[in-house]
Amino acid sequence: IMDDKSDIEITQYMVARYGDFILYRPQFNAATAVLWLTPLGLLLLGLFVWWRMAATRAKPKLSSDEALSVTEQQQLKDLLEEENSASKDGDNK
Repeated sequence: IMDDKSDIEITQYMVARYGDFILYRPQFNAATAVLWLTPLGLLLLGLFVWWRMAATRAKPKLSSDEALSVTEQQQLKDLLEEENSASKDGDNK
């Protein structure tokens, strides 16, 4: 500024010295791709996490308060009795 340089000349000097990263809107090229694509990547990651959390919440879960039907209770009782008798037979041998 003190050497009476124009805005374009000052900008060119700053870019030459420090790179495109000092600009408010750097050109899209290989060196600045990270600057341009990181916000998009973070947005996509956030949407993916939100989608997975919503899908997990939507799955019905069995609560411990749900009672077994009479048939299921009888089946469970039979299975437990079979397991107990099998373990007793194994202990006797």
